[in-house]
Amino acid sequence: MENLICSGQVSSVDPKTHRVRVAVRGVNEWETFDLPVLTHGTKNPRVYHMPRVGEHVTCLFLPNGHEQGFVLGNFYTQTNLPGESDAEIWSAEFEDGTRFVHDGEGNVTALIPVGHLTVGVKKDILIESESEVTLNVESDITVTGGAAMTVKIADSITIEASSVTIKAPVKIEGNVTVDGDITATGDIVAGSISLQAHTHLYSPGPGGPTPTAPPQ
Repeated sequence: MENLICSGQVSSVDPKTHRVRVAVRGVNEWETFDLPVLTHGTKNPRVYHMPRVGEHVTCLFLPNGHEQGFVLGNFYTQTNLPGESDAEIWSAEFEDGTRFVHDGEGNVTALIPVGHLTVGVKKDILIESESEVTLNVESDITVTGGAAMTVKIADSITIEASSVTIKAPVKIEGNVTVDGDITATGDIVAGSISLQAHTHLYSPGPGGPTPTAPPQ
């Protein structure tokens, strides 16, 4: 029954089986067999996280010896302090600097990736907000869809840009107000009247009205 619970540092990892070996320091230094690492779920959901070599962990062994046991988890030390100092914060920080933080007191949740962020879904995506939604991007934005796109806004829409290019036929149902010039390389038809082909009747004298030439 001696040393059923002990602490040590991870000496090797087996990612395929979710097991590690632990070097136990003390009067008699020794290394454990491959021990399974406890996790939050192995079926639904399946949670995967491997301790790193050198991390401090706590082990629990069965009464029949140190051949069978489990790694209960990691713990911080004086030389490896937590990255947070607020008890209301839940955070996870990865080796590349990516952070996932939730501040329960401040009601703020933040995902701060250092590299690419990929979200893949097989069904609908619903984003609901009772306040403003702001998207700040320092580079290009590309939206690619395989079907129609619908934007429904209860109030107005404002687009501010140096220029806007639309590569498709445009249909507007409603009035259009333009504060500025309109330039067209093709014809403009209002009702059934063509701007390029329409003429006016002109009566210069007793010969009667004659049509004018189309505008040049």
